Amino acid sequence: MTRRAASRAGGFTLLEMMIVIAIIGIILGASVALLGLFFKGESVRQASAIVAQGVAEAKQWAAKERVYFFLVFSKEGDEGIIEIHRDANKDGIYQGDQDVKTPDADPAVEGKWADLPKFVIFERAPKWISFAPSGYMGFSPGFNEMQASSFDAVHAGSNPNPVGDVVVKVTNRNFRVCMDLDKATGKVRRSHFLGEN
Repeated sequence: MTRRAASRAGGFTLLEMMIVIAIIGIILGASVALLGLFFKGESVRQASAIVAQGVAEAKQWAAKERVYFFLVFSKEGDEGIIEIHRDANKDGIYQGDQDVKTPDADPAVEGKWADLPKFVIFERAPKWISFAPSGYMGFSPGFNEMQASSFDAVHAGSNPNPVGDVVVKVTNRNFRVCMDLDKATGKVRRSHFLGEN
């Protein structure tokens, strides 16, 4: 065996190493892009779970204290926020936060607020949802409720539009979760995830 053949059998050439490193780099780059898409989609799913939890809690508070409670939707910067407020004057109408200094303001329940994940906002939502002690849900004036049959018909299509009573989305992306709320039961009836096309 020649000296050249003996040294070749034990290692890789620089060119072979560079090719392997390039292939690994391409695979890692594609994986990071796919993981980014997955986590962007996961953030709206997490946001819909936060909204569903807020709906359940506000309904529970109303039944427990036998007074109206409100789930208030707002936005601060690039984040959506939900807060639970108690009906201070027992009129069943949200009068605004105490920060506004309105005489009939409805105070936020301490510790009952949540930020949606970063870069997730409300694309469509009422200003607030009221919860009667009976469990019935009402929407802020001027908000048009999405009917369950319309929700189902739109989302059953091959290219559904983002419709629902509450729609959360990732800013500057097409990841959305559309939620249909049931006024009679005071619950989230169903939700539908829409990813990027």
